[in-house]
Amino acid sequence: MTARDLMLVDRRFTVSGHGYATTGRILSTDGRPPPDSLDQALIAMALCTDAVLRAEQAVGDPTEAALIVLAEKGGLDVEELRRRNPRLAEVPFDAELKFMATFHRWRDDDGRPIVRCFVKGAPDVLITRATHCLGPDGVAEITPEARRGYEETNAELAGQGRRVLAVARQDLPAAEFDAGADLTGLLDRLVLNALVGIVDPPRPEARQAIGGSATTRASGSA
Repeated sequence: MTARDLMLVDRRFTVSGHGYATTGRILSTDGRPPPDSLDQALIAMALCTDAVLRAEQAVGDPTEAALIVLAEKGGLDVEELRRRNPRLAEVPFDAELKFMATFHRWRDDDGRPIVRCFVKGAPDVLITRATHCLGPDGVAEITPEARRGYEETNAELAGQGRRVLAVARQDLPAAEFDAGADLTGLLDRLVLNALVGIVDPPRPEARQAIGGSATTRASGSA
């Protein structure tokens, strides 16, 4: 599985590289450098996943591994980030909820302690739960136009055969956080970070086998 497309509210990016090798780049489609907010989206991908990479091999869910590779291509050290930001709690992925969430001790922009929740899951679910989005100037209230843009991009990427995931976050008061509470019920003011389009390209040996079969059929019909 390989992440190929990335969208942040009003910016589109393509991703180079193949498979679980972390060599590759995140390239803007408009020629401008990526915004600082890209790092926030990549952090969500790194922390709200369980998979790990071992010698360019995925251990765990292949889709999660694609997100980890994307974070590494963006310059993050995923293993170190996870070590510095252990989980306080989590909401495991559920087929009915269609998302996963992890909770971490954090500090807001003013240095105050908070619990930051990172969420990944089905775009339609996270878009519905979002009240804000991560724009070029930081967090802003999500407008009808921005919401529609996410929905259209989701439909476009899905129409191209991509598996599309959304990543988001939400901050909670540290003093009031209860890891044993109904955490799912708290996640109704999400900050939508990004959409990611993921492909499952055929492996090189599979492509060779397909090419060899085609050659054999062509020779046999001659």
